[in-house]
Amino acid sequence: MMYLLEELCKKQNLVLVGGVARKLNGMGHNPKDIDVVVTDLDGMDFFGDIIEFDTDFVGSISGKRAYIKRFDYMIDIFIEDTLPDFITDQYTRFETLDYMLCHFKNILSKTDGKTHDIIQQKYDDVYKFTSKDIL
Repeated sequence: MMYLLEELCKKQNLVLVGGVARKLNGMGHNPKDIDVVVTDLDGMDFFGDIIEFDTDFVGSISGKRAYIKRFDYMIDIFIEDTLPDFITDQYTRFETLDYMLCHFKNILSKTDGKTHDIIQQKYDDVYKFTSKDIL
């Protein structure tokens, strides 16, 4: 997976988010797919066929999404006007845990039912790992 993440991060306006970001932040999470935020889809077709769609999912600020289904991993793409706060290491750019907590907290206020429970669990996991609360 690291080779694919490094290749993705050669795209300048891309940040790894979600489970991959939790893993790269040291949480030990094993992601099932690769979530990314981009400001445009330029160059993403290098990784496979892009399927674009609109969504009302509250986790997407713009409502613009896409995905690339590959033999190894699904790449789930959030197309936004701005990138989330991120950390840059030698090869990758990934969402900060502080930004993640703020994003989850914002989503929690707009969800209920199963979606709320899933986001609440993710928030709780990151909160416990960081031992702080973002108000």
